[in-house]
Amino acid sequence: MAAQSAVVKLGELAAAVNGQKVLVFSPHPDDESIGVGGYITQSIKNGAVVTIVLVTDGNAQHEESIRYAEFKKATAI
Repeated sequence: MAAQSAVVKLGELAAAVNGQKVLVFSPHPDDESIGVGGYITQSIKNGAVVTIVLVTDGNAQHEESIRYAEFKKATAI
């Protein structure tokens, strides 16, 4: 873990706009919503194309189809 003095807060980033593309890597389903959900939403409203890559299914109970269905439902909103 980095020492507190080494942590830097990023400034506000303007949402992407029409003609721009955004690629989000999400370690687990819902990490994209928790981490950058507002940015994703505003970028889509601005006409940008947003693609989310799920790195894992985030599931230890072998219910991948349920997790993927939840992800699709959440990102459709």
